[in-house]
Amino acid sequence: MKVRGITLRELAMKLVTPFETSVERTVTRRIVLVEADVDGVAGWGECVAGGTPSYSPETVETAWHILRDFLWPLLKNREFSSAAEVWGLLGWVRGHTMAKAAIEAAIWDAEAKQKGIPLWQSIGGKRSEIACGVSIGIQESLDELVAEVRKELAAGYQRIKIKIKPGRDLEPVQRLRQEFPRIRLMVDANSAYRAEDWPLLKQLEGFYLMMIEQPLGWDDLYAHAELQKKLDTPICLDECIHTEEHARAAIALGACKIINIKLGRVGGFTVARRIHDLCQRSGVPVWCGGMLESGIGRAHNIALSTLENFSLPGDVSASRRYWDEDIIEPEVVVSPQGTIQAPAAHGIGFTSRMARIEALTVRGEPLRCPVSEPNEARSQTPSVPGRGLIYSSLVAIWALNFIAAKIGLRRLPPLTTASFRVVMAGAAMLPAYLVGWSWCWRECTGSNRGARRSRRGFPERELTHVAVRATLRAGSILRGGRSGA
Repeated sequence: MKVRGITLRELAMKLVTPFETSVERTVTRRIVLVEADVDGVAGWGECVAGGTPSYSPETVETAWHILRDFLWPLLKNREFSSAAEVWGLLGWVRGHTMAKAAIEAAIWDAEAKQKGIPLWQSIGGKRSEIACGVSIGIQESLDELVAEVRKELAAGYQRIKIKIKPGRDLEPVQRLRQEFPRIRLMVDANSAYRAEDWPLLKQLEGFYLMMIEQPLGWDDLYAHAELQKKLDTPICLDECIHTEEHARAAIALGACKIINIKLGRVGGFTVARRIHDLCQRSGVPVWCGGMLESGIGRAHNIALSTLENFSLPGDVSASRRYWDEDIIEPEVVVSPQGTIQAPAAHGIGFTSRMARIEALTVRGEPLRCPVSEPNEARSQTPSVPGRGLIYSSLVAIWALNFIAAKIGLRRLPPLTTASFRVVMAGAAMLPAYLVGWSWCWRECTGSNRGARRSRRGFPERELTHVAVRATLRAGSILRGGRSGA
Protein backbone atom coordinates (compact mmCIF):
# COMPACT_ATOMS: atom_id res chain seq x y z
CA MET A 1 0.00 0.00 0.00
CA LYS A 2 1.10 3.55 -0.68
CA VAL A 3 -0.52 6.94 -0.06
CA ARG A 4 -0.32 8.80 -3.37
CA GLY A 5 -1.67 12.06 -1.97
CA ILE A 6 -3.95 13.68 0.57
CA THR A 7 -6.32 16.64 0.45
CA LEU A 8 -6.91 18.76 3.54
CA ARG A 9 -10.18 20.68 3.84
CA GLU A 10 -11.46 22.91 6.62
CA LEU A 11 -15.23 23.13 6.87
CA ALA A 12 -17.36 25.57 8.85
CA MET A 13 -20.53 23.78 10.00
CA LYS A 14 -23.16 25.59 12.04
CA LEU A 15 -24.79 23.57 14.79
CA VAL A 16 -28.59 23.26 14.94
CA THR A 17 -28.38 24.63 18.49
CA PRO A 18 -25.32 25.96 20.35
CA PHE A 19 -23.53 23.41 22.53
CA GLU A 20 -22.21 24.57 25.92
CA THR A 21 -19.80 22.76 28.24
CA SER A 22 -18.02 23.88 31.40
CA VAL A 23 -15.28 25.47 29.29
CA GLU A 24 -16.87 26.97 26.16
CA ARG A 25 -19.94 27.46 24.00
CA THR A 26 -19.80 26.30 20.39
CA VAL A 27 -22.05 27.77 17.69
CA THR A 28 -20.12 26.89 14.53
CA ARG A 29 -17.86 23.86 14.40
CA ARG A 30 -14.55 24.07 12.56
CA ILE A 31 -13.84 20.65 11.07
CA VAL A 32 -10.75 19.39 9.23
CA LEU A 33 -11.31 16.54 6.77
CA VAL A 34 -8.54 14.39 5.33
CA GLU A 35 -9.12 12.67 2.00
CA ALA A 36 -6.36 10.12 1.31
CA ASP A 37 -5.60 8.60 -2.07
CA VAL A 38 -4.36 5.10 -1.25
CA ASP A 39 -3.39 3.31 -4.47
CA GLY A 40 -6.21 5.08 -6.28
CA VAL A 41 -8.87 4.45 -3.60
CA ALA A 42 -10.19 7.44 -1.61
CA GLY A 43 -10.41 7.14 2.17
CA TRP A 44 -11.88 9.76 4.50
CA GLY A 45 -10.90 10.83 8.01
CA GLU A 46 -11.85 13.69 10.30
CA CYS A 47 -9.73 15.65 12.75
CA VAL A 48 -11.73 16.40 15.90
CA ALA A 49 -9.50 19.21 17.21
CA GLY A 50 -11.44 22.35 18.09
CA GLY A 51 -10.90 25.96 17.25
CA THR A 52 -9.45 26.60 20.73
CA PRO A 53 -7.20 24.52 23.04
CA SER A 54 -9.86 24.32 25.77
CA TYR A 55 -10.43 20.56 25.55
CA SER A 56 -7.04 19.48 24.19
CA PRO A 57 -3.73 21.20 23.43
CA GLU A 58 -4.45 20.56 19.74
CA THR A 59 -6.45 22.99 17.62
CA VAL A 60 -7.55 23.19 14.01
CA GLU A 61 -4.49 25.31 13.21
CA THR A 62 -1.96 23.04 14.89
CA ALA A 63 -3.52 19.95 13.29
CA TRP A 64 -3.38 21.50 9.81
CA HIS A 65 0.27 22.40 10.33
CA ILE A 66 1.23 18.95 11.63
CA LEU A 67 -0.68 17.13 8.91
CA ARG A 68 0.80 19.20 6.09
CA ASP A 69 4.36 19.73 7.28
CA PHE A 70 5.16 16.55 9.21
CA LEU A 71 2.71 13.65 8.91
CA TRP A 72 2.31 13.84 5.13
CA PRO A 73 6.10 13.95 4.50
CA LEU A 74 6.46 10.86 6.72
CA LEU A 75 3.94 8.91 4.64
CA LYS A 76 4.42 10.00 1.06
CA ASN A 77 5.92 7.27 -1.11
CA ARG A 78 6.24 4.95 1.91
CA GLU A 79 5.28 1.36 1.26
CA PHE A 80 3.35 -0.48 3.98
CA SER A 81 1.33 -3.66 4.04
CA SER A 82 -1.70 -2.57 6.10
CA ALA A 83 -3.33 0.41 7.79
CA ALA A 84 -2.29 -1.04 11.15
CA GLU A 85 1.33 -0.06 10.34
CA VAL A 86 0.57 3.64 9.85
CA TRP A 87 0.68 4.48 13.56
CA GLY A 88 4.27 3.22 13.73
CA LEU A 89 5.28 5.24 10.69
CA LEU A 90 4.05 8.41 12.41
CA GLY A 91 5.88 7.70 15.66
CA TRP A 92 8.63 10.26 15.00
CA VAL A 93 6.05 12.99 15.74
CA ARG A 94 5.33 13.16 19.45
CA GLY A 95 1.75 13.77 20.55
CA HIS A 96 -0.65 15.42 18.09
CA THR A 97 -2.95 12.43 18.34
CA MET A 98 -5.92 14.15 16.74
CA ALA A 99 -3.94 14.99 13.62
CA LYS A 100 -2.57 11.44 13.50
CA ALA A 101 -6.03 9.93 13.96
CA ALA A 102 -7.44 11.85 11.01
CA ILE A 103 -4.94 10.54 8.47
CA GLU A 104 -4.79 7.07 10.01
CA ALA A 105 -8.57 6.71 9.93
CA ALA A 106 -8.65 7.77 6.28
CA ILE A 107 -6.19 5.00 5.42
CA TRP A 108 -8.23 2.43 7.38
CA ASP A 109 -11.29 3.50 5.36
CA ALA A 110 -9.41 3.12 2.07
CA GLU A 111 -8.03 -0.28 3.06
CA ALA A 112 -11.50 -1.60 3.94
CA LYS A 113 -12.77 -0.39 0.56
CA GLN A 114 -9.89 -2.17 -1.18
CA LYS A 115 -10.78 -5.37 0.66
CA GLY A 116 -14.46 -4.94 -0.15
CA ILE A 117 -15.62 -5.12 3.47
CA PRO A 118 -17.13 -2.67 6.02
CA LEU A 119 -14.63 -0.82 8.16
CA TRP A 120 -16.16 -2.15 11.37
CA GLN A 121 -15.37 -5.68 10.26
CA SER A 122 -11.87 -4.69 9.17
CA ILE A 123 -11.00 -3.47 12.69
CA GLY A 124 -12.42 -6.61 14.33
CA GLY A 125 -15.86 -5.36 15.37
CA LYS A 126 -18.35 -7.89 16.72
CA ARG A 127 -21.56 -5.89 17.07
CA SER A 128 -23.83 -5.34 14.08
CA GLU A 129 -25.86 -2.85 16.14
CA ILE A 130 -24.66 -0.34 18.73
CA ALA A 131 -26.47 1.24 21.68
CA CYS A 132 -26.74 5.04 21.63
CA GLY A 133 -26.82 7.68 24.30
CA VAL A 134 -27.01 11.44 24.00
CA SER A 135 -24.96 14.31 25.38
CA ILE A 136 -26.86 17.46 26.36
CA GLY A 137 -25.07 20.75 26.87
CA ILE A 138 -25.68 23.24 29.67
CA GLN A 139 -29.11 24.83 29.19
CA GLU A 140 -30.34 28.31 30.06
CA SER A 141 -32.98 27.03 32.49
CA LEU A 142 -34.02 23.82 34.21
CA ASP A 143 -37.29 23.77 32.28
CA GLU A 144 -35.34 23.84 29.00
CA LEU A 145 -33.14 21.01 30.27
CA VAL A 146 -36.16 18.89 31.18
CA ALA A 147 -37.76 19.54 27.79
CA GLU A 148 -34.55 18.57 25.99
CA VAL A 149 -34.21 15.33 27.95
CA ARG A 150 -37.85 14.44 27.32
CA LYS A 151 -37.37 14.96 23.58
CA GLU A 152 -34.28 12.72 23.46
CA LEU A 153 -35.93 9.97 25.48
CA ALA A 154 -38.87 10.04 23.06
CA ALA A 155 -36.36 9.59 20.21
CA GLY A 156 -35.26 6.34 21.84
CA TYR A 157 -31.86 7.19 23.33
CA GLN A 158 -30.86 4.71 26.02
CA ARG A 159 -28.72 6.97 28.18
CA ILE A 160 -28.74 10.67 29.05
CA LYS A 161 -25.54 12.61 29.78
CA ILE A 162 -25.63 16.23 30.88
CA LYS A 163 -22.79 18.70 31.14
CA ILE A 164 -22.19 20.27 34.56
CA LYS A 165 -19.98 22.91 36.11
CA PRO A 166 -19.72 24.61 39.53
CA GLY A 167 -23.06 26.24 40.28
CA ARG A 168 -24.84 24.19 37.62
CA ASP A 169 -24.56 20.70 39.06
CA LEU A 170 -26.68 19.54 42.01
CA GLU A 171 -29.87 21.35 41.05
CA PRO A 172 -30.04 20.12 37.43
CA VAL A 173 -29.35 16.53 38.49
CA GLN A 174 -31.94 16.67 41.27
CA ARG A 175 -34.57 18.07 38.91
CA LEU A 176 -33.95 15.37 36.31
CA ARG A 177 -34.18 12.61 38.90
CA GLN A 178 -37.51 13.99 40.03
CA GLU A 179 -38.84 14.12 36.49
CA PHE A 180 -37.25 10.86 35.24
CA PRO A 181 -36.53 8.60 38.20
CA ARG A 182 -35.67 5.48 36.16
CA ILE A 183 -33.48 6.76 33.31
CA ARG A 184 -29.82 5.95 32.92
CA LEU A 185 -28.21 9.27 33.85
CA MET A 186 -24.61 10.46 34.02
CA VAL A 187 -22.79 13.79 34.27
CA ASP A 188 -19.71 15.20 32.53
CA ALA A 189 -17.67 17.98 34.15
CA ASN A 190 -14.86 18.35 31.56
CA SER A 191 -12.33 18.95 34.38
CA ALA A 192 -14.37 21.74 35.99
CA TYR A 193 -13.69 20.77 39.63
CA ARG A 194 -10.72 20.61 41.98
CA ALA A 195 -9.73 17.93 44.46
CA GLU A 196 -11.12 19.96 47.39
CA ASP A 197 -14.57 19.89 45.76
CA TRP A 198 -15.00 16.21 46.58
CA PRO A 199 -17.76 16.79 49.20
CA LEU A 200 -19.94 18.38 46.50
CA LEU A 201 -19.26 15.51 44.11
CA LYS A 202 -20.08 13.10 46.93
CA GLN A 203 -23.56 14.64 47.12
CA LEU A 204 -24.21 13.63 43.52
CA GLU A 205 -24.13 10.01 44.61
CA GLY A 206 -27.58 10.42 46.07
CA PHE A 207 -29.03 10.59 42.53
CA TYR A 208 -27.86 7.14 41.37
CA LEU A 209 -25.66 8.20 38.52
CA MET A 210 -24.09 5.71 36.09
CA MET A 211 -20.81 7.59 36.34
CA ILE A 212 -19.16 10.97 36.83
CA GLU A 213 -17.03 11.76 33.81
CA GLN A 214 -13.72 13.63 34.10
CA PRO A 215 -14.47 15.72 37.21
CA LEU A 216 -10.86 16.85 37.90
CA GLY A 217 -7.79 18.03 35.99
CA TRP A 218 -7.42 16.96 32.37
CA ASP A 219 -4.04 15.33 33.05
CA ASP A 220 -4.26 14.48 36.76
CA LEU A 221 -4.47 10.72 37.27
CA TYR A 222 -3.37 10.87 40.90
CA ALA A 223 -6.15 13.26 41.98
CA HIS A 224 -8.75 11.07 40.28
CA ALA A 225 -7.34 8.01 42.06
CA GLU A 226 -7.72 9.77 45.40
CA LEU A 227 -11.25 10.90 44.53
CA GLN A 228 -12.35 7.43 43.40
CA LYS A 229 -11.45 6.10 46.86
CA LYS A 230 -14.02 8.48 48.34
CA LEU A 231 -16.83 7.75 45.88
CA ASP A 232 -18.95 4.69 45.23
CA THR A 233 -20.10 6.12 41.90
CA PRO A 234 -17.67 5.10 39.13
CA ILE A 235 -15.39 7.78 37.74
CA CYS A 236 -15.04 7.71 33.97
CA LEU A 237 -11.89 9.20 32.49
CA ASP A 238 -11.89 11.08 29.19
CA GLU A 239 -9.32 13.87 28.79
CA CYS A 240 -6.75 12.01 30.95
CA ILE A 241 -6.44 9.10 28.50
CA HIS A 242 -4.37 9.85 25.38
CA THR A 243 -2.30 6.68 25.13
CA GLU A 244 -2.33 3.02 26.07
CA GLU A 245 0.18 3.88 28.79
CA HIS A 246 -2.20 6.43 30.30
CA ALA A 247 -4.97 3.82 30.37
CA ARG A 248 -2.68 1.25 31.99
CA ALA A 249 -1.60 3.75 34.65
CA ALA A 250 -5.19 4.83 35.35
CA ILE A 251 -6.28 1.24 35.87
CA ALA A 252 -3.28 0.40 38.04
CA LEU A 253 -3.81 3.49 40.21
CA GLY A 254 -7.54 2.91 40.54
CA ALA A 255 -8.20 6.36 39.06
CA CYS A 256 -11.37 5.19 37.30
CA LYS A 257 -13.74 2.28 36.79
CA ILE A 258 -14.82 3.20 33.24
CA ILE A 259 -12.94 4.70 30.28
CA ASN A 260 -14.31 6.81 27.45
CA ILE A 261 -12.41 6.03 24.25
CA LYS A 262 -12.45 8.76 21.61
CA LEU A 263 -10.85 7.86 18.32
CA GLY A 264 -9.31 11.30 17.79
CA ARG A 265 -8.09 11.78 21.32
CA VAL A 266 -6.05 8.54 21.37
CA GLY A 267 -4.62 8.76 17.83
CA GLY A 268 -6.74 6.42 15.72
CA PHE A 269 -7.87 2.82 15.46
CA THR A 270 -4.57 1.15 16.27
CA VAL A 271 -4.22 2.73 19.72
CA ALA A 272 -8.00 2.66 20.34
CA ARG A 273 -8.00 -1.10 19.84
CA ARG A 274 -5.02 -1.52 22.18
CA ILE A 275 -6.78 0.46 24.91
CA HIS A 276 -9.98 -1.49 24.27
CA ASP A 277 -8.13 -4.80 24.63
CA LEU A 278 -6.34 -3.64 27.78
CA CYS A 279 -9.62 -2.58 29.39
CA GLN A 280 -11.29 -5.81 28.38
CA ARG A 281 -8.55 -7.87 30.03
CA SER A 282 -8.81 -5.66 33.14
CA GLY A 283 -12.59 -5.85 33.42
CA VAL A 284 -13.04 -2.12 32.72
CA PRO A 285 -16.00 -1.29 30.44
CA VAL A 286 -15.59 1.36 27.74
CA TRP A 287 -17.80 3.51 25.57
CA CYS A 288 -17.30 5.85 22.62
CA GLY A 289 -17.38 9.59 23.25
CA GLY A 290 -18.30 12.27 20.73
CA MET A 291 -16.67 15.52 19.63
CA LEU A 292 -19.41 17.24 17.59
CA GLU A 293 -18.27 15.34 14.50
CA SER A 294 -19.63 15.58 11.01
CA GLY A 295 -21.02 12.43 9.42
CA ILE A 296 -17.52 11.25 8.47
CA GLY A 297 -16.23 11.31 12.03
CA ARG A 298 -19.54 9.86 13.23
CA ALA A 299 -19.17 6.95 10.78
CA HIS A 300 -15.76 6.14 12.24
CA ASN A 301 -17.26 6.25 15.75
CA ILE A 302 -19.90 3.75 14.71
CA ALA A 303 -17.19 1.38 13.50
CA LEU A 304 -15.20 1.78 16.73
CA SER A 305 -18.29 1.12 18.87
CA THR A 306 -18.73 -2.34 17.35
CA LEU A 307 -15.72 -3.68 19.27
CA GLU A 308 -16.74 -6.21 21.89
CA ASN A 309 -15.96 -4.28 25.10
CA PHE A 310 -17.95 -1.18 24.10
CA SER A 311 -20.66 -2.37 26.44
CA LEU A 312 -22.13 0.99 27.50
CA PRO A 313 -24.18 3.35 25.30
CA GLY A 314 -21.91 5.94 23.71
CA ASP A 315 -22.33 9.50 22.46
CA VAL A 316 -22.92 8.39 18.87
CA SER A 317 -26.22 9.96 17.85
CA ALA A 318 -28.19 10.96 14.78
CA SER A 319 -26.89 13.50 12.27
CA ARG A 320 -29.96 15.71 12.66
CA ARG A 321 -29.23 16.32 16.34
CA TYR A 322 -26.37 18.55 15.26
CA TRP A 323 -26.72 19.50 11.59
CA ASP A 324 -29.53 20.70 9.38
CA GLU A 325 -27.78 18.83 6.60
CA ASP A 326 -24.88 16.42 6.99
CA ILE A 327 -22.01 15.81 4.54
CA ILE A 328 -22.69 12.09 4.08
CA GLU A 329 -25.46 10.02 2.63
CA PRO A 330 -27.40 8.36 3.97
CA GLU A 331 -27.31 10.40 7.16
CA VAL A 332 -26.86 8.63 10.49
CA VAL A 333 -30.21 7.73 12.04
CA VAL A 334 -31.14 6.20 15.39
CA SER A 335 -33.85 3.60 15.71
CA PRO A 336 -36.81 4.01 18.11
CA GLN A 337 -35.00 1.50 20.34
CA GLY A 338 -31.97 3.80 20.58
CA THR A 339 -29.60 1.85 18.34
CA ILE A 340 -27.64 2.36 15.11
CA GLN A 341 -27.11 -0.42 12.62
CA ALA A 342 -23.52 -0.98 11.55
CA PRO A 343 -23.45 -0.26 7.79
CA ALA A 344 -23.06 -3.07 5.30
CA ALA A 345 -21.36 -0.96 2.61
CA HIS A 346 -17.59 -1.05 2.15
CA GLY A 347 -15.33 1.24 4.17
CA ILE A 348 -17.04 3.64 6.54
CA GLY A 349 -20.31 2.66 4.87
CA PHE A 350 -21.43 6.14 3.89
CA THR A 351 -20.87 8.23 0.77
CA SER A 352 -19.28 11.68 1.03
CA ARG A 353 -21.46 14.39 -0.50
CA MET A 354 -18.84 16.33 -2.44
CA ALA A 355 -21.13 19.20 -3.42
CA ARG A 356 -22.07 19.76 0.21
CA ILE A 357 -18.45 19.45 1.35
CA GLU A 358 -17.25 21.98 -1.22
CA ALA A 359 -20.02 24.40 -0.26
CA LEU A 360 -18.88 24.31 3.40
CA THR A 361 -15.14 24.39 2.70
CA VAL A 362 -13.34 27.57 3.79
CA ARG A 363 -9.86 26.40 2.75
CA GLY A 364 -8.31 23.38 1.11
CA GLU A 365 -4.85 22.13 0.26
CA PRO A 366 -4.02 19.15 -1.98
CA LEU A 367 -0.71 17.43 -1.28
CA ARG A 368 0.62 15.03 -3.90
CA CYS A 369 3.70 12.93 -4.54
CA PRO A 370 5.81 14.38 -7.40
CA VAL A 371 5.66 12.10 -10.43
CA SER A 372 9.44 11.67 -10.60
CA GLU A 373 9.99 10.69 -7.01
CA PRO A 374 9.04 6.98 -7.28
CA ASN A 375 11.79 6.46 -9.92
CA GLU A 376 14.29 8.42 -7.87
CA ALA A 377 13.45 6.35 -4.80
CA ARG A 378 14.35 3.16 -6.69
CA SER A 379 17.75 4.47 -7.78
CA GLN A 380 19.94 6.93 -5.99
CA THR A 381 22.10 7.33 -9.13
CA PRO A 382 20.61 9.79 -11.63
CA SER A 383 19.88 8.22 -14.99
CA VAL A 384 21.65 9.90 -17.91
CA PRO A 385 20.19 8.97 -21.32
CA GLY A 386 22.76 7.55 -23.77
CA ARG A 387 25.57 7.30 -21.22
CA GLY A 388 26.99 4.14 -22.88
CA LEU A 389 26.98 5.80 -26.28
CA ILE A 390 28.81 8.83 -24.89
CA TYR A 391 31.46 6.69 -23.23
CA SER A 392 31.99 4.73 -26.46
CA SER A 393 32.34 7.97 -28.42
CA LEU A 394 34.92 9.30 -25.97
CA VAL A 395 36.99 6.11 -26.30
CA ALA A 396 36.78 6.28 -30.09
CA ILE A 397 37.85 9.96 -30.14
CA TRP A 398 40.74 9.24 -27.80
CA ALA A 399 41.88 6.33 -29.96
CA LEU A 400 41.64 8.43 -33.13
CA ASN A 401 43.57 11.24 -31.44
CA PHE A 402 46.29 8.79 -30.36
CA ILE A 403 46.63 7.23 -33.82
CA ALA A 404 46.62 10.65 -35.53
CA ALA A 405 49.35 11.84 -33.19
CA LYS A 406 51.54 8.84 -34.02
CA ILE A 407 51.07 9.42 -37.74
CA GLY A 408 51.43 13.19 -37.42
CA LEU A 409 54.74 12.95 -35.58
CA ARG A 410 56.22 11.20 -38.64
CA ARG A 411 54.48 12.87 -41.62
CA LEU A 412 52.98 16.26 -40.62
CA PRO A 413 54.48 19.54 -39.48
CA PRO A 414 54.43 19.98 -35.65
CA LEU A 415 52.03 22.95 -35.75
CA THR A 416 49.47 21.02 -37.83
CA THR A 417 49.67 18.03 -35.50
CA ALA A 418 49.22 20.22 -32.42
CA SER A 419 46.23 22.01 -33.94
CA PHE A 420 44.60 18.68 -34.87
CA ARG A 421 45.03 17.34 -31.33
CA VAL A 422 43.53 20.49 -29.80
CA VAL A 423 40.48 20.13 -32.06
CA MET A 424 40.10 16.48 -31.12
CA ALA A 425 40.45 17.31 -27.39
CA GLY A 426 37.70 19.90 -27.73
CA ALA A 427 35.47 17.35 -29.46
CA ALA A 428 36.10 14.94 -26.58
CA MET A 429 35.32 17.58 -23.97
CA LEU A 430 32.06 18.81 -25.56
CA PRO A 431 29.85 15.75 -24.87
CA ALA A 432 31.33 15.33 -21.40
CA TYR A 433 30.60 18.99 -20.69
CA LEU A 434 27.00 18.68 -21.90
CA VAL A 435 26.38 15.52 -19.86
CA GLY A 436 27.89 17.10 -16.76
CA TRP A 437 25.76 20.22 -17.16
CA SER A 438 22.58 18.16 -17.62
CA TRP A 439 23.28 15.89 -14.66
CA CYS A 440 24.21 18.78 -12.37
CA TRP A 441 21.08 20.73 -13.26
CA ARG A 442 18.69 17.82 -12.69
CA GLU A 443 20.43 16.62 -9.53
CA CYS A 444 20.42 20.06 -7.91
CA THR A 445 17.01 21.36 -8.97
CA GLY A 446 15.01 18.13 -9.15
CA SER A 447 12.38 17.27 -11.73
CA ASN A 448 10.02 20.02 -10.63
CA ARG A 449 11.39 23.09 -12.42
CA GLY A 450 8.59 25.21 -10.93
CA ALA A 451 9.66 24.56 -7.35
CA ARG A 452 11.01 27.53 -5.49
CA ARG A 453 13.92 25.64 -4.01
CA SER A 454 16.00 22.67 -5.02
CA ARG A 455 16.09 19.35 -3.17
CA ARG A 456 19.28 20.46 -1.47
CA GLY A 457 17.73 23.72 -0.36
CA PHE A 458 19.36 26.14 -2.86
CA PRO A 459 17.32 28.60 -4.95
CA GLU A 460 17.51 27.84 -8.68
CA ARG A 461 18.84 31.26 -9.60
CA GLU A 462 21.83 30.73 -7.24
CA LEU A 463 22.53 27.38 -8.89
CA THR A 464 22.42 29.07 -12.29
CA HIS A 465 24.99 31.65 -11.17
CA VAL A 466 27.25 28.87 -9.89
CA ALA A 467 26.93 26.99 -13.18
CA VAL A 468 27.70 30.10 -15.23
CA ARG A 469 30.78 30.88 -13.13
CA ALA A 470 31.92 27.27 -13.51
CA THR A 471 31.47 27.52 -17.28
CA LEU A 472 33.50 30.71 -17.50
CA ARG A 473 36.22 29.17 -15.37
CA ALA A 474 36.33 26.06 -17.55
CA GLY A 475 36.57 28.27 -20.64
CA SER A 476 39.52 30.19 -19.24
CA ILE A 477 41.29 26.92 -18.45
CA LEU A 478 40.72 25.64 -21.97
CA ARG A 479 41.95 28.90 -23.49
CA GLY A 480 45.02 28.77 -21.30
CA GLY A 481 45.68 25.20 -22.32
CA ARG A 482 45.22 26.03 -26.05
CA SER A 483 47.57 29.04 -25.96
CA GLY A 484 50.30 26.96 -24.35
CA ALA A 485 49.96 24.10 -26.84
